[in-house]
Amino acid sequence: MAFTAESSKGLIATVDDVASRAGAAILAQGGNAVDAAVGASAVLTVTAQHMCGMGGDLWALVYLPGEEPLCLNASGRAGSGADAAKLRAEGHTHMPPFHDVRAVTIPGCVDGWLALLDRFGQLPPDEVFAPAIDCARNGFAPSPLLIEDAPLIAGVPGA
Repeated sequence: MAFTAESSKGLIATVDDVASRAGAAILAQGGNAVDAAVGASAVLTVTAQHMCGMGGDLWALVYLPGEEPLCLNASGRAGSGADAAKLRAEGHTHMPPFHDVRAVTIPGCVDGWLALLDRFGQLPPDEVFAPAIDCARNGFAPSPLLIEDAPLIAGVPGA
């Protein structure tokens, strides 16, 4: 399910109406597509925490007319406890994907947002992140997806 919102400057679609409207508002304020995407992504970390979060990773593809596309890999690097030699000595042939703290990467999402805004953004970060901060402070109407998935996350500690 996608929610699309538009302004006279463009349109944006996300899995959440609140995030889509935030992205459209950023476009209407004079922001560009990168500002809108980062702002909507930040809102999603509040309104769709079960799907994405600031503690995760980010990949972006940015294309500017007349230039080569830019790919940003803001996935986290391995933590200091993830040592390939130690893993092999323990008999592992690959990183244990579950139930092992060494499989947890350093979050890259926020650094990715800031890198995108620094290189491509037109609005200051405080304006781009304002809708997400407002949702976190004042609440938001839950999306159908959040309502549907609420029973799945209800038993997760801290959810």
